[in-house]
Amino acid sequence: MHYLKLLLYSTITIFMASNIAGAAPMFADIVVYGDGSGGVTAAVQGARMGKSVILVSNYHGHLGGLTSSGLGWTDIGNRAILGGLSREFYSRVYLHYQDDSAWVHEQRDLYPKKGQGAPTFDPSTKLASVFEPKVAEQIFKDMAMEAGVKIVEGRIDQANGAMLKGTMISHLRLDDGRIIGGKMFIDASYEGDLMAAAGVSFRMGRESNNEFEETHNGYTGTSHGNQIGVEVDAYLTPGDSTSGFIRGITNPSPDAYKTAIGSGDDRFQAYCYRLCLTDAPENRIPIIKPKDYEEADFEIVLRAVEVGKKQRFFKTSPMPNRKTDSNNTSGISMDYIGKNYGVDKNGKPWNWATLGHMQRDVLAKEHAYWQLGLIWTIQNHPRVPQETRRAWSRWGLCKDEFSDNNGIPYNLYVREARRMSSPFVMTEAHCRNELPVNDSIAMGAYTMDSHNVQRLVKNGSVRNEGDIQKPLRNKGPYRISYQAIVPSLDECTNLLVPWSLSSTHIAFGSIRMEPVYMCLGQAAATAASLAIDLGKPVQDIPYASLRKRLLADDARLEMPKPKPAVVADGILLDDDLAEF
Repeated sequence: MHYLKLLLYSTITIFMASNIAGAAPMFADIVVYGDGSGGVTAAVQGARMGKSVILVSNYHGHLGGLTSSGLGWTDIGNRAILGGLSREFYSRVYLHYQDDSAWVHEQRDLYPKKGQGAPTFDPSTKLASVFEPKVAEQIFKDMAMEAGVKIVEGRIDQANGAMLKGTMISHLRLDDGRIIGGKMFIDASYEGDLMAAAGVSFRMGRESNNEFEETHNGYTGTSHGNQIGVEVDAYLTPGDSTSGFIRGITNPSPDAYKTAIGSGDDRFQAYCYRLCLTDAPENRIPIIKPKDYEEADFEIVLRAVEVGKKQRFFKTSPMPNRKTDSNNTSGISMDYIGKNYGVDKNGKPWNWATLGHMQRDVLAKEHAYWQLGLIWTIQNHPRVPQETRRAWSRWGLCKDEFSDNNGIPYNLYVREARRMSSPFVMTEAHCRNELPVNDSIAMGAYTMDSHNVQRLVKNGSVRNEGDIQKPLRNKGPYRISYQAIVPSLDECTNLLVPWSLSSTHIAFGSIRMEPVYMCLGQAAATAASLAIDLGKPVQDIPYASLRKRLLADDARLEMPKPKPAVVADGILLDDDLAEF
């Protein structure tokens, strides 16, 4: 019976696939691949400029990417950079939570007033900096629907995803055979899949400091933040270097920690899910022991606990309605360090970007296994002191978030993958305003931030490497160049790339924040629309025209100039102290 069901299912699948492949190609003026927050703003902007737009949702119609997948504790750095559709999104969030009916599991008046460097709900600006995932997704859906964006669910054919005529993409091919034609294309995917399919050059991993005269790229050493914090013995038999390593050591070379500071490599900073947890009993799904749980996978956690680790297993940054944005917060936490790249059994290097869709799905599940297994371990394992178990036991997944995915966010936090390689490259110096950008399309303001990339062994103990958190301080915000989102003229003339843009690893560590992604998505669609109107390659759009339209749509392209000082003629009184 099982065989007959499988045969029937296979026959139906083949029939459906052949029908899909044989269907007439779809067409739009602008085709946006990738349903992240910047993909949505790109699609909305294109539609508002009068263009027909198809948004290809590669996550089954769940719009918003990380912004609607748990990253509700907004990373921004400075709210002055919010403009256009990015500002509109955070304004809509603010308005949503002004309605008392939005507060189900807690009282609005008891919710914290301060978020990450900004008020959670600011009545002076009508902006919010925190939100629940489901609220973000609904707002993105509303914006897309109101603009008339056509949404098509599917994923790119990674082998033959772009059909080109010369240097122009004519069609995008999905992995089920459907074809979408367009005049302009925007790759808003976190992986840069369309860019790669079109033959556009890209870079991956960490550049050496020498390549672009930087100071925070490449190998960092083991003295930076999010370190292990306690002495965790790296060997299966503690103290015995001949017994092998516990699991989680991703670079077992005994001399790995001696690598020259600033050396480049192909490693990726760690990924994780931004889990949305709750301690509201009526909405809580208890964390159960993961299927195929192996204690050895969490030996590093247990040993850390046994030598004193009690805190910082994950963040509990508060979201409305007693929920959290639970990000990585220490050297042993949510990040699955060194697990998004490697070498296969044939000795061939791989990383998240080079994997096929199904392989990525499998690897994403491994990340969920690590995170849920870590939580279950600290909540239940007998090697964990009862006091620690009790302190962390109140957290579980949310019944009303990601309900069609067992409470797990739709998007893994792909912090970086491919980055386009164009004649202009955003570097650390641009982020510090030490090099000029004369064609700004958006602004960044966040710390140059890289999570750890590997686990090493130093003097018999486990150490992390790769963490960089360098604030811009008084050197930011900074401008982001239009040239960074367009390929070389000889490679592709009708493609814009607002996420996997041309930048170094450490510069991307600041640029990659979701609010900036929204701004860049809007800028990309603005340029695409102008390119259609002018009949020009995206590389030849007059910046004056692009700037004029962006400003008309409330974009923030530079910080306002300070007001000139008033020189008083006579006696100047301080209004705050004077009595009138």
